[in-house]
Amino acid sequence: MTASLLLARIVLRLDSPASVAAPEQHDGLIGTLREVARDGWGDPWIPPSSLAGSFRAHVRATSGPETERLLMGYEEEHTTQGRPSPVRFLGTRLDEPALTARTRTAVDPRRAAAATGLLHTHELLQPGCRITCWIQVDAPEHHQTVLDHLATWNPVIGGGRTTGHGTTTTVSLDQAVLDLTTREGRRLWLTHGGPALFEAAALRPVALEQVRADAGTRTVLPALTWRIVDALHVGNATTAPVSASDDGTTGPQAALLLRDHTDTPYVPGTSWKGLLRHRTAYILRSTGHDACPGLNDTCGTCPACQVFGWTGKDGGGARGALRFPDTPLVDATVVKRQHVALDRFTGGAAEGLLYTEEVAESGTLTLAIGTDRAPDALPAPALAALTLALQDLHDGLIGLGKGTTRGQGTLRCTQPDLLARLASEARATLTRSIPAGATA
Repeated sequence: MTASLLLARIVLRLDSPASVAAPEQHDGLIGTLREVARDGWGDPWIPPSSLAGSFRAHVRATSGPETERLLMGYEEEHTTQGRPSPVRFLGTRLDEPALTARTRTAVDPRRAAAATGLLHTHELLQPGCRITCWIQVDAPEHHQTVLDHLATWNPVIGGGRTTGHGTTTTVSLDQAVLDLTTREGRRLWLTHGGPALFEAAALRPVALEQVRADAGTRTVLPALTWRIVDALHVGNATTAPVSASDDGTTGPQAALLLRDHTDTPYVPGTSWKGLLRHRTAYILRSTGHDACPGLNDTCGTCPACQVFGWTGKDGGGARGALRFPDTPLVDATVVKRQHVALDRFTGGAAEGLLYTEEVAESGTLTLAIGTDRAPDALPAPALAALTLALQDLHDGLIGLGKGTTRGQGTLRCTQPDLLARLASEARATLTRSIPAGATA
């Protein structure tokens, strides 16, 4: 038995929505609702294994594979040999875990319409939720090394990290060493358990290094601010009555804008990623490069798959290299617009087809596309095509959100000179990289 134990308690704050799914709780049949993981009492939960995996990646990124093997253990390939980790992630607790739901679908790139059977709803933990994790380190020679890495750790939790989900900031880190060679140390060890052991050990705070939550993220392009030209609607399949009827019943329903936990309208990273992936792949194909359509036809090898990620039919795939964060609308003017379908026979309004949408008629939003990899490690043609896709958005060739074929979703970049310079450089890059024999 080890002579002393390091007890550490770390508190994290969610800076963006997060979700760790648990399909095993539903026998893998999750249907259209993807719930967050829950504990035995039915409360939302972050499995300690999710944090352990993130900490392993942090150790490897900051100190290399040898330190990773020492701290986090290893298993030799094709053998039964290995070494367990001396770092134990014992448990987690969420403080006031407020949940929200986000409904979305995928777009069929061939039809430019919603893909069949892919409408689904994600449960998400709201930003501001605090996650407490209790950690025990057995090997005394690694106590300080583990503390040093914990003090610089801001994990990204759960899925959706390429669309801005799961970012955290470390709020506090406390530690104590339990000396099992002393009578008092053994008494605490034998008479306490769980969080009570940590409290009885008189934890002391550890100074945290001021590391930003996005410190490992680099921008692949300068942040660009966009202005809404006409109406913008990105919804969440959420409706509300337009007005109450005189008899007390609810009247027509309005399709609402997607809003965050502060009730601010925003465009989710998934909308940006889907729009720009499709246009980037189109530009790559138009210039003679290989680029698969996406969705169910991903290849895993083309430049678009390398930067946006892909999913194989056999369940394989890879996470994308780019991160598209949620973008809140600033100074937005939000109104409700009514629409009605026309009766093709009478030429008048069709009965029962009046509907209302909540739209933003003005406002700005800023998009900063990031990556956790070295930008020069990403395929240059894909980044160049991405830049030209943004230029196409500025020129009105594509739109964001719903109703782009009837005048909605048009955006203009408020830095046109910067965007034009970036687009000029991108065209030169694509021209130089056109494959031999291809025609652009």
